[in-house]
Amino acid sequence: ETIQTTIRPQMRLMAAQRLYSHLQGHSQHYFSEHLAGSLAQRVSETAQATSQLVWSLISEIWPMAVVVTAALCILLTASAALGIFFLIWVVLWLFVSWQWARQTQQFAYRGAQARSATSGAIVDTVVNQAQVRLFAREEAERKRLASLQSKELGIVQEANRQALRLRLLQHGFAAVLKIVVLTFAVREWVLGHAGLAAFVLLTSLSFVVIHETRQLGRRLQDFMESAGQMAGGLAQLLTSHEVTDRPGAKAITSLIGRIEFKDVWFGYRTQRPVFRGLNVCIEAGQRVGLVGYSGSGKSTFVNLLLRLYDVQAGCVRIDGLDVRDLAQRSLRASVAVVPQDPMLFHRSMRENLMYGVGEASDEEIRRCAEQAMAWDFISDLPGGLAAQVGERGVKLSGGQRQRVALARALMKTSPIVILDEATSSLDAVTERAVQAALDEGLLGCTVIVVAHRLTTIAHLDRILVFDAGTVVEDGTHASLLERNGLYAQLWTQQHDGFFPHSAS
Repeated sequence: ETIQTTIRPQMRLMAAQRLYSHLQGHSQHYFSEHLAGSLAQRVSETAQATSQLVWSLISEIWPMAVVVTAALCILLTASAALGIFFLIWVVLWLFVSWQWARQTQQFAYRGAQARSATSGAIVDTVVNQAQVRLFAREEAERKRLASLQSKELGIVQEANRQALRLRLLQHGFAAVLKIVVLTFAVREWVLGHAGLAAFVLLTSLSFVVIHETRQLGRRLQDFMESAGQMAGGLAQLLTSHEVTDRPGAKAITSLIGRIEFKDVWFGYRTQRPVFRGLNVCIEAGQRVGLVGYSGSGKSTFVNLLLRLYDVQAGCVRIDGLDVRDLAQRSLRASVAVVPQDPMLFHRSMRENLMYGVGEASDEEIRRCAEQAMAWDFISDLPGGLAAQVGERGVKLSGGQRQRVALARALMKTSPIVILDEATSSLDAVTERAVQAALDEGLLGCTVIVVAHRLTTIAHLDRILVFDAGTVVEDGTHASLLERNGLYAQLWTQQHDGFFPHSAS
């Protein structure tokens, strides 16, 4: 009872925590390959299967095995012939049950995969519900889900049929064996080879062995079902981490903010490298813009700097230290990032703003929110800082989410700040005001701005122009225009601050 009510729930929680902790260590590539809903289903189901497996082993299989062993020992003492017969039968029965149970494991493995796919599809559709409605694809999504559920149902039904066949065989063999044992015992009694006491002892022990062995066979089936579910989850979740901390990785205590890419080779697929010997040096305190057509390497530059991926050759250094020699958590805690499409948690505004620092006073929050031009709309929210922003920040507009993300980055006071199209959702007036505030708030920081709208980076100290993974131009806005190269071409082609569609 203690195992069922106390230890088993604790084991499930412990397993879920460890699985989630391992899941967090996977690279961006891993998460881009798997649906979030599928991973969540895997963590939950695998933790549940782990606790079920251990509970079944401790509280069911082990006690039954002890009972069968004790009954066989007594039976061997009372009747050597009957005891040897049952010993052979138990061994054969458990062997056959184990082979049957292995089939159950395969069904459980496939069933876990099907449930994971279904859960992933549901979450994917819910997250993108706005797109589903905009394209009027509700019926198509229902059919797609029905198809996945039909596949899952087929596996479950086949597993249930298999389990039913096994139970019928188990009950049938047990019933026949009981009749045989009872016939043998009655014959021994009638012939005077055994007294009433011996008759009762032999039949009772035989029935105990038959019943407990049959139950043990069923528990093995349940055990292997849990093992199959657990194996399916572990196969997906416990793959090796692609990006790991080196032994003795250093925690960052202070940063100046000097960044260097030295002979960097990298490709998301090794046969198609993005960078081929890239060399870039950004001095501490510089404000640098990254521009170029989509796919030219700007986002990859940022990903490697944050060590979301590892380079295949060369190195990325911060203040002269290879980022692979730094603890990943320490590295990313020292860099503030504002993505183009910032995701907020379904928590209070205060929790979202403090996410990068953990704790902060309302005065600090207000100061950073004012710098990001976010305080006016935050103070107007019902509940102010206590207001819930909704899943992924759906209760806010795109521009409001970006300003919250900017405020969150300012809260970190990091020496390196990365702005990835951080003001793309703002109107021109608000954008100019935010940029002026950022110039003041980020004074002295190394700032990297990824931009398609060139007007947002024209005032920076330096602009790197990427083309096919190579920095083809490097200089100030004015010097690049004088050079009359790719940057000047982009500037000329741009209409109202955006690239023409032909450039995509």
